[in-house]
Amino acid sequence: MQLSTVHLGAAACGDACDTTTSWTAGLAFLVFDGILFVTVMVPFVLRTSRWERAWWLPAAGIAALLVSALIAYVVIRIALPVL
Repeated sequence: MQLSTVHLGAAACGDACDTTTSWTAGLAFLVFDGILFVTVMVPFVLRTSRWERAWWLPAAGIAALLVSALIAYVVIRIALPVL
Protein backbone atom coordinates (compact mmCIF):
# COMPACT_ATOMS: atom_id res chain seq x y z
CA MET A 1 0.00 0.00 0.00
CA GLN A 2 2.78 2.41 0.89
CA LEU A 3 4.44 1.78 -2.46
CA SER A 4 1.40 2.83 -4.47
CA THR A 5 0.79 5.86 -2.24
CA VAL A 6 4.33 7.15 -2.75
CA HIS A 7 4.11 6.33 -6.44
CA LEU A 8 0.91 8.36 -6.90
CA GLY A 9 2.56 11.38 -5.28
CA ALA A 10 4.47 11.96 -8.53
CA ALA A 11 1.51 13.86 -9.98
CA ALA A 12 1.93 16.69 -7.48
CA CYS A 13 5.64 17.44 -7.73
CA GLY A 14 5.88 18.84 -11.26
CA ASP A 15 9.28 19.06 -12.95
CA ALA A 16 11.26 18.28 -9.80
CA CYS A 17 10.44 14.57 -10.03
CA ASP A 18 11.43 11.85 -12.47
CA THR A 19 7.99 10.44 -13.13
CA THR A 20 9.18 8.03 -15.83
CA THR A 21 11.44 6.23 -13.35
CA SER A 22 8.67 6.22 -10.77
CA TRP A 23 6.11 4.68 -13.15
CA THR A 24 8.65 2.17 -14.46
CA ALA A 25 9.57 1.03 -10.94
CA GLY A 26 5.92 0.66 -9.98
CA LEU A 27 5.06 -1.27 -13.12
CA ALA A 28 8.14 -3.48 -12.82
CA PHE A 29 7.14 -4.34 -9.24
CA LEU A 30 3.62 -5.31 -10.32
CA VAL A 31 4.91 -7.46 -13.19
CA PHE A 32 7.47 -9.12 -10.93
CA ASP A 33 4.73 -9.78 -8.37
CA GLY A 34 2.64 -11.62 -10.98
CA ILE A 35 5.57 -13.65 -12.27
CA LEU A 36 6.60 -14.51 -8.72
CA PHE A 37 3.08 -15.68 -7.87
CA VAL A 38 2.99 -18.10 -10.81
CA THR A 39 6.57 -19.23 -10.18
CA VAL A 40 5.81 -20.07 -6.55
CA MET A 41 2.28 -21.43 -6.83
CA VAL A 42 2.84 -24.00 -9.58
CA PRO A 43 5.57 -25.95 -7.73
CA PHE A 44 3.71 -25.46 -4.44
CA VAL A 45 0.54 -27.08 -5.78
CA LEU A 46 2.51 -29.89 -7.40
CA ARG A 47 4.46 -30.63 -4.22
CA THR A 48 1.46 -30.51 -1.90
CA SER A 49 -0.52 -32.85 -4.14
CA ARG A 50 2.21 -35.46 -3.59
CA TRP A 51 2.26 -34.88 0.20
CA GLU A 52 5.75 -33.42 0.24
CA ARG A 53 6.88 -30.59 2.45
CA ALA A 54 6.38 -27.35 0.61
CA TRP A 55 6.25 -24.67 3.31
CA TRP A 56 9.51 -23.18 2.12
CA LEU A 57 8.09 -22.24 -1.31
CA PRO A 58 5.61 -19.62 -0.02
CA ALA A 59 8.18 -18.47 2.55
CA ALA A 60 10.75 -17.87 -0.19
CA GLY A 61 8.09 -16.12 -2.29
CA ILE A 62 7.18 -13.79 0.57
CA ALA A 63 10.85 -13.00 1.18
CA ALA A 64 11.42 -12.25 -2.53
CA LEU A 65 8.30 -10.06 -2.57
CA LEU A 66 9.49 -8.06 0.43
CA VAL A 67 12.92 -7.53 -1.11
CA SER A 68 11.43 -6.43 -4.44
CA ALA A 69 9.00 -4.06 -2.68
CA LEU A 70 11.90 -2.50 -0.79
CA ILE A 71 13.89 -2.07 -4.01
CA ALA A 72 10.92 -0.48 -5.79
CA TYR A 73 10.28 1.81 -2.81
CA VAL A 74 13.90 3.00 -2.77
CA VAL A 75 13.89 3.65 -6.53
CA ILE A 76 10.63 5.59 -6.30
CA ARG A 77 11.92 7.66 -3.36
CA ILE A 78 15.04 8.52 -5.37
CA ALA A 79 12.89 9.51 -8.37
CA LEU A 80 10.58 11.63 -6.17
CA PRO A 81 12.96 13.54 -3.88
CA VAL A 82 10.52 16.24 -2.77
CA LEU A 83 7.96 13.90 -1.19
